[in-house]
Amino acid sequence: IFPNPTTDKVNLQTGDLHVQSITIVNTLGQAVQQMTPTFGQKTTQIDVSNWSSGMYTARITSDKGVLEKQFIVQ
Repeated sequence: IFPNPTTDKVNLQTGDLHVQSITIVNTLGQAVQQMTPTFGQKTTQIDVSNWSSGMYTARITSDKGVLEKQFIVQ
């Protein structure tokens, strides 16, 4: 995930994972965005410019399981 921290956009680089879904959750565990990237897409860009400042978790579900990465919106 880059840049981290961010103010406007965050990029999720998934490489060769076959991503089925991406869910972004806030510190309260509420889903703030859900998406299904295009098959074979290696990087997903998310606009966070209107989001509240704080910590978020990207929950990436792929053919290899679930990966969670945190990032900060300033």
